[in-house]
Amino acid sequence: MIRREWNGDFIVIAQPEHARLSGSLAEHWGGGGFVRPEPWSEVLLATYEHDGGWQEWEERPTLDADNLLVNFNRTTVEVSIENFRRGVRKLYDKGRPYAAALVGRHAYNVYELILRLRSPGPDDRAKIESYVFELESEQERIFGELTGKPEFKRAVTKEAFYRNARFVTALDLLSLILCNGWTHLDHLEGVPIGEDTIGEVGVTWGPGGPEGMRLQLTPWPYHRDSLEESVQGRRIPGRPFDSEEDLRVALREAPPFELTFRVIPG
Repeated sequence: MIRREWNGDFIVIAQPEHARLSGSLAEHWGGGGFVRPEPWSEVLLATYEHDGGWQEWEERPTLDADNLLVNFNRTTVEVSIENFRRGVRKLYDKGRPYAAALVGRHAYNVYELILRLRSPGPDDRAKIESYVFELESEQERIFGELTGKPEFKRAVTKEAFYRNARFVTALDLLSLILCNGWTHLDHLEGVPIGEDTIGEVGVTWGPGGPEGMRLQLTPWPYHRDSLEESVQGRRIPGRPFDSEEDLRVALREAPPFELTFRVIPG
């Protein structure tokens, strides 16, 4: 779960709900010089479902060392890997192997960033590197299944596949910035723009900062003048809990809480 501080409490947003916002943000992509990646239906599905494997974990969340609800980016490597693995498997079992491969490559992008920025210990590094190898092997297997299908002829080239996965990762990050109210990130990098170009999109909070719920993007990648999007969460006390069961009771009893964002050109 995403855990966002809010006037002394926490707003908690389930990972699949955050992913739904990613997909909703993707729906109107393609304004100006920005081109939708192809095959669009597969890329869009992967964007909506990139955290589908977290659903089971969300039903039994855990506590961190301070007895607070553990934030999604502080779960163990084992938990995050298993959740990604489950998400890939779910899409594959639905008969959407290309979307499944994209979610796997998105996981690769995430772990590549973790290895670069967090310097995990040797045990965690070994687990991540082993999973990355697994993802690459699974990708090749899926591509073998898609060989000969005309609609995937270009999509399974390394260049197109990596670009499509970068789109999923960029929309994931855009949703995370909104859901978390992050102010330390001022751009999305590696964003597919034209058919053969990659660039950056600047990210700036408008008046009132994150609490103003207005985010500006430069350049503007949408074919609408502005976007208004909402995400559903729950509001729980911002305090330590006596046990995981205590936490789960609080989550079950917590009132719904909606965050509404306006995304506009910078």
